[in-house]
Amino acid sequence: MNTLFKSVKEGHDGKGRIVFVCSDKAGFYVYKPQTGFKTKHWKTKSDKALISCFNRQVGCTQNTGFFEPGEAPAKGESYML
Repeated sequence: MNTLFKSVKEGHDGKGRIVFVCSDKAGFYVYKPQTGFKTKHWKTKSDKALISCFNRQVGCTQNTGFFEPGEAPAKGESYML
C-alpha cells in the first residue's frame, strides 16, 4: 500500500477535522488534509514551535489555518516519504 504521509501524532480540531504531525525525509511538519494546511519542516518532533503549531491547529475552528512567523513552508518545499 502506498502512503501519502507518515503520521507520528494526530488530533482533531473544533470542527472534527484531523490534524497530523507528519514525518518525512526532511523532518516533521503539521498537516490538515481537509484544508490543505502544511507548515515548514522542523528537525525534531519535540521542537517547541512544532508542538505549539500543532496545538494551535487542533484548537482552530477556522476553514483555513494560520501561520505564525517562521512556520510557513518555503517556496517549493518538498514533502516526500
